[in-house]
Amino acid sequence: MGVISLLSLVIVSRSYTEAGAADASYFGTLGALAINGNFMAYNVAMVGLGLGSLFFCYLLFRSTLVPRFLAVWGLVGYAIFATGCVLEILGFAGTGLVASIPGGLFEIFFGIWLIAKGFNPSAITIGAANTAGVVTP
Repeated sequence: MGVISLLSLVIVSRSYTEAGAADASYFGTLGALAINGNFMAYNVAMVGLGLGSLFFCYLLFRSTLVPRFLAVWGLVGYAIFATGCVLEILGFAGTGLVASIPGGLFEIFFGIWLIAKGFNPSAITIGAANTAGVVTP
């Protein structure tokens, strides 16, 4: 939706040049509407990303595939991110950008962790044994 609203700016600007300056306020309003539509679509999508990532980090916490501090960092970071995007929708300018810092740092550190250490192999074997019906101590 956000891309479609931005692409509609091309049509609005083309119509503006064809109509001349007589109807400038009408085209200005349409342009502002398209830009705000992009803003809203982006922030609604980011709220969905933040909430979905909370479930991902919760599963990382429960499965112990990565250290618990890393999973908690993701939980806190994405909760802050989703809250910041909701506040951005409600009119608090800049909160979405600032709130993305903890989640962004988690993503960077999580990627480095997976490259350097990988997942916890004992958590993988315990999870496989549990799905097979084997009781582990």
